[in-house]
Amino acid sequence: MISLSQIHIRVQRLPSGSFVCYGENEQANEVPGYMLRKLLFAWHERSYYGTQIESIQSEYGEGLVLTPYMAMDYLAAPGILLHGKLSWDEDVRLLQRGAALYKEALAYGWYLPSYEHWCSGKMGWKLQLPEEKQEEFQRLAEGNRLDEAFWQEWFNAVIGELLVLDPASEISTAWNRLLEGNVLLRVDDEKSAAARANLSWMQEEDWLLAIGWKQDDAPYRICVQLVEPYAETYVDGTTTAKDDGADWRLRFIVQDRKDTNRFVEFSTTGNCLTGQIPMAWQEGIWERIQEQTDRILRILPLLESEYQKRKIMEKLSDDQAWEFLTEMSLQLVTAGISVFLPSWWEELQRLRPQLRAKLRSSVGTSRKSMFGMDQIIKFDWRVALGGLDLSEEEFHQLAAQKKRLIYIRGKWVQLDPAYLEQIRAAMRQVERKKGLSFRDVLEMHLLEGGGEEDLGAAEDGKSRAEEEKLKCKDEKKETLKIRVELNSSLRTLMKQLNQTKSIPLVERIDGLEADLRHYQVEGVSVVPFSA
Repeated sequence: MISLSQIHIRVQRLPSGSFVCYGENEQANEVPGYMLRKLLFAWHERSYYGTQIESIQSEYGEGLVLTPYMAMDYLAAPGILLHGKLSWDEDVRLLQRGAALYKEALAYGWYLPSYEHWCSGKMGWKLQLPEEKQEEFQRLAEGNRLDEAFWQEWFNAVIGELLVLDPASEISTAWNRLLEGNVLLRVDDEKSAAARANLSWMQEEDWLLAIGWKQDDAPYRICVQLVEPYAETYVDGTTTAKDDGADWRLRFIVQDRKDTNRFVEFSTTGNCLTGQIPMAWQEGIWERIQEQTDRILRILPLLESEYQKRKIMEKLSDDQAWEFLTEMSLQLVTAGISVFLPSWWEELQRLRPQLRAKLRSSVGTSRKSMFGMDQIIKFDWRVALGGLDLSEEEFHQLAAQKKRLIYIRGKWVQLDPAYLEQIRAAMRQVERKKGLSFRDVLEMHLLEGGGEEDLGAAEDGKSRAEEEKLKCKDEKKETLKIRVELNSSLRTLMKQLNQTKSIPLVERIDGLEADLRHYQVEGVSVVPFSA
């Protein structure tokens, strides 16, 4: 039987984040847990009318444990028995007001991921209340024991529990969609930790845009383009020669979100260069370009023009362009900014320089000259860089310029210092041996699989390109393998050695009175061929 005397309800928050309800009567005696269940939760549907609520014993007596979300759900609208007489502790009344505010925030979407939690390597949530509700929230924390940190922690725990309890809810669906493929949100991932270390420039607004929680409502996006020197090819396909053709340039491309072929090109100072600004874009476009400029300069302060504050430099040196291609562009993409790079850049990253020894045409034309395995073979060095085949002299001339990118024969070539040193080291190694012997040539050819590949061609095959792209950066410290390019005489020789069927079989051997098996005939036939 439930007592009709007044019962005083107190709520205490546990270190785990859950809450415990205690009750005591007018004589200051504890109220048993079964009685609290009937009195407080007889009409509470989510807890199955109190049956799913556990009890614990503490110094205050027996109490009922409520998870953060369950506490919010109950305290927002506590349904008690009509004949029950309750008095609520002052803190409980505050919790009821806060719980009602939380429930309203969940219903109207007044929340967002916590940037502060993310910076500390965790995921969390916080309230984003309209102005009139923000004042109500501030009153909860003013002059009370329950400060703002308490209320934010409780709300964060409520959202965390809701994501697990109701995966079909609106917030769970939206959050799971963001988690897919977004390394910034995988706080337990090593890549995410590295990203946080490199994104110290981010403000909360930048982060919310980068993770996709907040969407830019403009009908266009403002992208960055790196334009190569010599011939300036715009995104509309036109090409114009430049007076100062030795400069790389940065541009803004304002691109329609729905129609990517609709765009306007701007200089980094905001001047319209090509295209007409649609009427629907004109309101606020200059302010948005400046906002994007400020954002980029927070990410890459080195790009600020020395002539105009809060503007991006228009011209880049070769070294600056290299840094933009290899590092800066990746930082912008990570921040959610689209970047247009020259079309050849992606392929150029996959191509590694290759060194090969091209045997001279005179080698192997005489059987006598091939008699000694240790005989030194005459060859010419050839270096494959970015799809171009260079002589030894051309290679040394390019390397002497000490540039990362060089425009030669209508193509851009990447000159990575680590790879260049590998090539030089391989050349020095052969020079110390005073050249390549026929034994070396055979060994290199057979280790390559005996195939005849055009090692200088850019079309090395997609599978090989992907393998090279996935290799660890430590490969730059390894010794470069020298490939050998046979001349026509040695190609014929190797083909016959690899395919013995092409060697004519000996029909009979003078003086031999015996029947040879097939493999013995093949072995005997190779002897005069090799000689």
